[in-house]
Amino acid sequence: IGKDFANYTDINQIDYAFYSGFDNDAEFVTIINPLDGEYKIIIQGTDSGEYDLGVIYITDSQNIEKFVYNIPIEKDLIDNFKFSLDSDNPDSLNDLQPQDQTPPEIVINSPEAKQYLHSDIINLDYQITDNESGVATHIKYLDGQVIEGEKLDLFYQNLGEHNFILNAKDRMYNSATSTVPFEVIATLDSLALDINRCYELGWITNSLAKDMALKIVNQAKYWYNRYEQIKIISPWLANYIKNKLISKLTILKTQLNFYSNRGYLTIECSNLLYSQIEYIINNL
Repeated sequence: IGKDFANYTDINQIDYAFYSGFDNDAEFVTIINPLDGEYKIIIQGTDSGEYDLGVIYITDSQNIEKFVYNIPIEKDLIDNFKFSLDSDNPDSLNDLQPQDQTPPEIVINSPEAKQYLHSDIINLDYQITDNESGVATHIKYLDGQVIEGEKLDLFYQNLGEHNFILNAKDRMYNSATSTVPFEVIATLDSLALDINRCYELGWITNSLAKDMALKIVNQAKYWYNRYEQIKIISPWLANYIKNKLISKLTILKTQLNFYSNRGYLTIECSNLLYSQIEYIINNL
């Protein structure tokens, strides 16, 4: 009983049943003295929007209602529901069950579970598929906060562990969630890139301050490369070089503090660069 989409007409093969027709926004099927057993409801979309679906079983003493609300409509897409009726036990009328009980499948290609530099910009890359009712919505989170867009600029994130979370729902409200942990780290290379980024953003307002900071970073790179080369061969000499490196980074902190007091650096820039310098020192 219902609409014959092939012939665009009503169809009714159930005795003592009535169909309201498909010309109105609300459609009804009424079955007098329905038989016990399983019933199937097949819905085909003709437009976009949402629809509500309900079953009401009426007896002399009570009305039992089961509804599903706000189901997304997609043109020509078919939804299948079922419910079971036992007239001897009407209270057992179960909820409307969609045929689609399978949540969407999520594959996250980027970000990956690895370390990223603080200067990196991650292009988000993921696929969401649902071969039954279709994907309805998806939401991206970073550390529990909703994020927009398809890029993740780590310049604005803290150093340390983070979680990229992707939640997807299909049209039958089956939900799936996938999480990728990653770590944001700092190196002398990322520190130099972030100094330039701060200058481009106007967080460093004096080009001399920017150039001086980069010069000290380049000097620190020299000692860092020496340290990496010698630390296995000669621990004593490596410790000497390490102290030289820390001395250079300490000078950089002093210079940044001086420039900050002169108003050449914003608070955001000072905090960002300080945290990276401390991270580099602590991870030598």
